[in-house]
Parts: sequence; structure tokens; C-alpha cells
Amino acid sequence: FTAGGHLTVYGDWTNGGTVSASGNGALEFAGTGTARITGKNTVGSFVCTAPGKTLVFDANANNSLTLYTGGELRLQGEEGNPVTLLGSPADAQWHVSLGTDVTTPVFFAAISNSVSDTAITAKNSVDLGGNVNWSFPKDRRPGDPIVWTGAVSANWGDIANWDIELKPDETDSVFIRASGEPGQFMPVLTEGTTLINNLTIE
Repeated sequence: FTAGGHLTVYGDWTNGGTVSASGNGALEFAGTGTARITGKNTVGSFVCTAPGKTLVFDANANNSLTLYTGGELRLQGEEGNPVTLLGSPADAQWHVSLGTDVTTPVFFAAISNSVSDTAITAKNSVDLGGNVNWSFPKDRRPGDPIVWTGAVSANWGDIANWDIELKPDETDSVFIRASGEPGQFMPVLTEGTTLINNLTIE
């Protein structure tokens, strides 16, 4: 099965073959209740913005989710009503693989037993345990400011150079102050695509 557009699913997704959605192809889960996902799935973008929706990845089916370069992993619930992603059985791991420059706007999600090959930040979300390469900073909302400190290097992608030890994404407002502190590095962007919401240089 090959798709190049946007496919929205309200129930279960059972893949016993090969699914490939091209770089601009999106797989979205909508509606209420629980949806089970099985098989190896490669898509341009994976989306669930239905508060209260639960997605269960069946590890017994050698489950994995792969996103093409330039795609998007978008998971967004609401405060007190998250999008939930689980493995099945309860202690089974499910895998996420992200291509280059995949954006990951994840807010108000509850996640367990997910193993990612790339660091993913889930803001205002709940770590249900068993996650690898996920971070769950608290009380972060879209548009919140992040300040460059340049404490350890000029590397934009090093979280130690940001005041809250979190690399900004396309929802964040970035502040870069003029160098003046001894040992302060100024940021250098060397490769790839960097997405932010607002930029202020003082």
C-alpha cells in the first residue's frame, strides 16, 4: 500500500504487508476511544491531535514507526486529557525512527515503552515509564521563551547551551543576548534545518 496524501483513521490500523506513505504522506488518527496499531509503518508524518485518544502499538507484530526526512511527529492532547501511546503487552517496547529534519511537536501526551533512535521532547506530558531517548520537561507551553546561554560551546543543538536545558523547536520564542560574559559562546548553525517560532537578538 502506497499513499502520497493525508489518510485519517478513526479505528484500528492492522498492517500485515508493507505500508509506505511518501515524504508528504500523512497518517492521522482521529476520533475517540482506543486504536490498535500493528506492523511496520513508514510515513511522511504521523499525527494524533484528538484529546483522550489512546494508541496501542502491538509489539507482538514487530511494530515500528518510521518517518521520512522532513516529516512530522505531531501528538497533541489537552491539559488533563492527553493523547496516550502505549505498547502491548503492557511492558512491551515499540520503536520510533525519525529521518533527518523531522519535527516533533509533542504536547500533552502520555507515553510508555517507546524506544526512539532520536531525542524527542514531550512538553507538558507524562512519562509512563520504559521510554528511551524521550524527555519530559514540565510546565512548557508553545511560545514559551528559551534563552541562549552559550555556556559550553557554540553548538545550537547542545541542550547545555540553553537556560532550561532544552533545544528550542518551532513553537518556542528564542532570545539571544549580546556576548559580554566571559567564556560565553555565540551560536553557530552549521547544517540541517532549524525551526523556531520567534527570534529576538539583543
